[in-house]
Amino acid sequence: MSTKKSLLHKTVIACAHPSLALTKYWGKASSKNNIPATSSLAITLSGLTSTTRISTVKKNSVVIVNGELQPPERYSQFFQHAGALCDENLAFKVESENDFPTGAGIASSSSGFAALACGIAKLADPDYPLGEISALARIGSGSAARSVFGGFTLLRAGSHAAEMLHDASFWPEFRIIVCIVKDAKKEYSSRLGMSLSKKTSPYFKSWVLDAEKTFKEACSALENKDIEKLGDLARISAYRMFGTMISSAPPLVYWEPQTIGLLKFIERLRINGIGAWETMDAGPQVKLICLKDDVHRIETALEEHFPDIQALACQPGEGASVSW
Repeated sequence: MSTKKSLLHKTVIACAHPSLALTKYWGKASSKNNIPATSSLAITLSGLTSTTRISTVKKNSVVIVNGELQPPERYSQFFQHAGALCDENLAFKVESENDFPTGAGIASSSSGFAALACGIAKLADPDYPLGEISALARIGSGSAARSVFGGFTLLRAGSHAAEMLHDASFWPEFRIIVCIVKDAKKEYSSRLGMSLSKKTSPYFKSWVLDAEKTFKEACSALENKDIEKLGDLARISAYRMFGTMISSAPPLVYWEPQTIGLLKFIERLRINGIGAWETMDAGPQVKLICLKDDVHRIETALEEHFPDIQALACQPGEGASVSW
């Protein structure tokens, strides 16, 4: 742990990119410490960015995201841990902007808390270890532990920090196309949804047991750069996660009518010989897994059949970074 030092009136700007789980993290082994119940294999997405300006102040931490003041209770536990890195009497003024929809199922909490954790840790010590930054980010958002790292990452069930499996250059042809169906905030946050599923879904325990097998197979498919196998496993993981969501009480149904249309559309693409596999998170957005050579055909088909939907092509991105 770093030696505490006075950092009053210091400012840093941190950037991070969202982490898309290819095999899903849904459920917490410990809600208090934000410890995942399932192992997740993920990719950090380039082209989507949270940019966070962090200034140290004497008291009363505030967080503003996209110009909107955030509820302090959402950040209080995180700031308790973060403040201990520097000086427990310090507070933080945080101003963050996302260049993609916030709270809408594109993992904005992962990039937001990764940037926040990285910025505060680097203020305390420019050489602060990434693994410990990952553990700090996890306090705010489980998936943020992965966003600290670039490329392909994993967060094992029960772990306090994520790991980089491969950097962004490992599979340069790999692509994720994010289809934005609706940019409004979802009714149930992922944190609330996970808690609800754990408490009320009769399938939750089976989901947790089965998820580990899917995770291990997906890691093997990634090592072999087997896009078909990895795509199939990502689909399986997402749909089984949805099983726990829909069977919760009340049911967690994040999909919109166009979401269903996109899922059927991607199935038709595969039937027609185009390599595309769908995945989703807690929100209406649909993500397509594919390779670079198929991006143009997929985008052309999307423009024809879904002209009102914004499609963003992303590739493996870098981890969180800071500037002074």
